Amino acid sequence: MPPLTKKYNLTTFNCNSIKSGDRFQAFQSELTKLKKIDVLGLAETWIPGQTCSRLNCAELNQKVVGVKYISDRIIQVLLKLRAGKTLRVTQVYAPQSGLGNDEYDAFLDQLSSSLARPVTHDVVLGDFNASTGPRRYGEQYIVLSKVSGSDHRMVRATVKLPLRVNRSRPYNHVKPEYDRLELIFTMIEHLRQLPIAESPNEELNQLKHALSSTAKSCARRPTLLTRLSPLSLALMERRRLMKHGLTDRRFAMIEYAEN
Repeated sequence: MPPLTKKYNLTTFNCNSIKSGDRFQAFQSELTKLKKIDVLGLAETWIPGQTCSRLNCAELNQKVVGVKYISDRIIQVLLKLRAGKTLRVTQVYAPQSGLGNDEYDAFLDQLSSSLARPVTHDVVLGDFNASTGPRRYGEQYIVLSKVSGSDHRMVRATVKLPLRVNRSRPYNHVKPEYDRLELIFTMIEHLRQLPIAESPNEELNQLKHALSSTAKSCARRPTLLTRLSPLSLALMERRRLMKHGLTDRRFAMIEYAEN
């Protein structure tokens, strides 16, 4: 039996500015015509605070562990998959060739350092402002149609990741507690309200219903104590941020370590 896989559609696009309201609305209307997009990376948005790179995760919002803003040209999102697996998507917008090799080399060094922390799956997409050569054997890609207002085309890749089904955890049923006297008096009250049955089967069904109603109304669920204190939960959240590099603390790499 082949292993189960999950498909993710990752798309990148140089939108050539969506700063104005008209351009942004036109861009959104044209996105609705496209098929399912799980992650959309935008380059050259020219929106204040996100000038070059932007990532949108539509249906994967619940899987987002964190978003890391590296620079105006690099942004990352970390997604948590099943069985503790992680998917890191990095959207980039490289400097143009006219800016010189020094700035481009600095951009590559910054990108390399941002990918140093290991994850399960790593995807880098965006506009590298590079010239591509002829297609090699086995290479496949999908180029979508142009979007109005930009001289670039969308590029979409479908990534298949192994899907591991978690085993279901045992169901810890907590038995309800009952007060014996309350059960007796409640049952007597239910029996008094029963109409006269026309047959033995009808009378049996009425008794079953009375017993069930009595048990539900008299059940008292015990209050379960929380297993983790607020301090433990806060430390776990801090560990999660350190593990995925989502904290700006100076000594985060030293404070966090796995055995």
